[in-house]
Amino acid sequence: MMSDDEKTLDTVEWLIRLALLHTDKVFGAHWDMIRQIPVFELREAVALSVDLDLIFANMGWALAVCMCANNNSLLEDDIMTVGCKALADRLGKKMNLVEQFVQRLTIASGNVPPYGTLPVVEQNEDCRKCKVSLTDFAAWAETQGWQLPEEFPHEIPTGKETPFSDTERERLLKQIAALSLLLAEKSNRYKLGDKPNKNQIAEAIQEIVDAIPDVNGRGTKKSNIRESIRVGLQLLDK
Repeated sequence: MMSDDEKTLDTVEWLIRLALLHTDKVFGAHWDMIRQIPVFELREAVALSVDLDLIFANMGWALAVCMCANNNSLLEDDIMTVGCKALADRLGKKMNLVEQFVQRLTIASGNVPPYGTLPVVEQNEDCRKCKVSLTDFAAWAETQGWQLPEEFPHEIPTGKETPFSDTERERLLKQIAALSLLLAEKSNRYKLGDKPNKNQIAEAIQEIVDAIPDVNGRGTKKSNIRESIRVGLQLLDK
């Protein structure tokens, strides 16, 4: 029977081999499916925060590849080391996202209650496997200044929380999207390719809101604004 350490090494080696075979699929989470699942393990939520496929939500392989990329491996001729270095080369500029995954998982794990303020749905002896809500995680990640993929689920006011009907809510989201298109048309600063630059628009709006004394800024965080623009643009395309 394999020991826990042997199982861990076996998993790490398998993930490295898988990543070498499918390097183009290491990043690019299946967001259509993910939006339908409200709760994930913390390690998975952190992986999604850098658009890492859930299969690779494992600290072991990421740490091994990061060490090899920085020439910190002691076993130059070891098969796994050779594989890690080859993978680091193939990932190229995206290696910084692997490093972000390692750093973010370390930070998030250290912020699980009772030691931190990261909201947890279900505790686990291994804090990396505790369950978290993606919308709660997104709100917490925002307080850390983390950049999240545009597709990452954020909490948006719904008909249950406001007096608006679904029709009124859709109309308002379309208006938000239309205003973002207007900004993009008026200034290249707010344009990314031929689309509105959601990040730049969200940052500009938050700066304005934060400057208003005693303002109720609930729902105007950058993550909320980006998500409202994204959904509004989708509604305009229907």
